This record gives sequence, C-alpha cells and structure tokens, in this order.
Amino acid sequence: MQITAPSPESPAPPRSAALAEALRRCEAGGCAGVLAGDGLPRLVSALLEEAANAGDGLVWRPRAGEAWLLGTAPGAAARAARHLERMEIPARLLDFPRDLPLLDAALAEDAAAAPARPPSPPALGGLEERARSRPAQELLRLGTMWRMEGGQPRLLAQYWGGIPDALLPDTFRTGAEADWSGHAANLLAQRLLAMAQAGQWPAGRKAGLPLLIDMPWLEEPPPLPAPPPGEGHALVLPLALLPRLLPWAEAARAAGWGLAWRGMAPALLGLAEGDRLPGGFILAEATAKLAAEPGPNPARLALCGAPTPDLLARSARHGFALCHGVGA
Repeated sequence: MQITAPSPESPAPPRSAALAEALRRCEAGGCAGVLAGDGLPRLVSALLEEAANAGDGLVWRPRAGEAWLLGTAPGAAARAARHLERMEIPARLLDFPRDLPLLDAALAEDAAAAPARPPSPPALGGLEERARSRPAQELLRLGTMWRMEGGQPRLLAQYWGGIPDALLPDTFRTGAEADWSGHAANLLAQRLLAMAQAGQWPAGRKAGLPLLIDMPWLEEPPPLPAPPPGEGHALVLPLALLPRLLPWAEAARAAGWGLAWRGMAPALLGLAEGDRLPGGFILAEATAKLAAEPGPNPARLALCGAPTPDLLARSARHGFALCHGVGA
C-alpha cells in the first residue's frame, strides 16, 4: 500500500513515484477510485487506507477537506464508497479512464498551487516495523471505564487498546499524525488480536470486570480466541465495519464475545438509535459537543479523555461513561 499523508498546513505532497504510478494505472484504465469529503478525518483516513491496502492503490490529499483514493481495484473502491455513503460522508465513486478529466483538473490545480506551499514533511515510514517490534507496554494500554453515579465513580469495564501516537516520531506531533492515526490504530489492533489469540491478556486486568479489546479493520472476521474467564467481554469494532456487521456479529457470538464500537462522532450519533449498532458501549474521543449533546442513547456512550471537571459534571448529568487511559 502506498499512502500520502500531508498535514493540513501543507495539504499536498510533492509529486512522488507512488503518485506517478497510481496516475499511470488510472490512465491505463481498468481501475477505480473514490473522491471523499473529509468531514471526519480519522474515520475517512482509516477507511480509505484499508481500501488502498486491499486494492494496491494510493490515498492522495491535494488540499484540506478532500481525499482521493486512486488506482485501486474496482471492488475495493466500490466497497469504500458504500461504507462512506452508509456513514453519510460525501463521496464519489470514480471510474478510470472515464473520470480522468476530473483527476486532470485536480492535478492542474495542485500544480498551480505548489509554489505557495511550505515544504512537506518527510514521509512517515516504519510504522509497521515499530508496531511489531516495540515493547507492548509502550504501545498498548489498559484503560478504565466508569460512570459518575451519586457523586462517585462506578467501575464498569476495562478497555485494552492501542496508543497510535506512540508509533509517530516526535517531529510529527502536530498536523501530520491525524492522517496516519487510522493506519497506526489498525496496526496496533492487529497486535492486540495476535496477543489475544495467543492467550496473552493484559497485565493488571481485573478479573471481576468485563474486558473490551480493540479489533482491526478486516473485511472478514479472523479466527477469534475464547475470552478470558468472566462475563461481559466485548470486541471493540471500528464504525467503518458497520457494513460488515453480520459476519463479525456471528463470529463474536460463536466465540463468546459481545460487541462494542469505537469512532463515534457528533455527525454519526444517529447510528446509536434503535438496533443499528447492536451490542454495548460506543466509544468516542471526548469533545465539548459530544459531552453537551450525547445523542439518543447516552447510556451506551463512553467518552475517552482526561476526566476534567466539566466531563465529570456532564457524565453525572447525562449518564454517559468515561474512559481514561486509552483513546477511542
């Protein structure tokens, strides 16, 4: 997979060999792509990166608020477009060479704007190797989930997840990491899955609490291990897997797991209505908007972040849970 990931301040990278190869495939035809509005950067990035991985394509960001999936297999592009449509994210399925004029216009605009751009940061590399080789305690964390009840916190579960920022060099702490966080989170979820398959549960796990464990973005569920002793354990699926719910739900049930979700955002709160998201907790990064308006089912929502006085007060008022130690 080839991925370009410029920062919002530097919305397009210099023309690269990877982009040139993707453009060559588009000109030759027989491939497809997706043009997506980037209203939810992390969710869109993760989805398009996985589609690029499945179809040997490239994600290109010529300007802020826009993402192109180029030169990938038609099936992978069509699946990505359907997923984005289900999540109400603006997207257009591209077919090459039919849509070459649209791409040519974007390339011309990109070239014209290039002299005004500051230099792009160097490409982030080595994420896969770091995800495999660095000590688990540096990349994975066991967080606590709790709810304010009667002025006191009540422990509800523990959440075993990855820390995507730990894979990023110190020089990429602003801007660029947002474009890579989806890929980094997926790599860490793959490591979590491998550890669970080997029966390597996190140190410090409290046997009396349900364990929630991050799952990677995979079209089909992998072989799932039996959960550790206890009740209420759940696999945390990224919301991008919602269109693949049925096989995942069947595999989780057969292995003895419940379901939870991660990646909620204010624009997607409608998914929490009814039975569209079966299972338990729906995790999200804590934002002022979600804390003030937690949606139609606040009892299922868990906001991840530092437990500030405002979050504590709003948790007590609205009934959503808090997750401390691991992001969503």
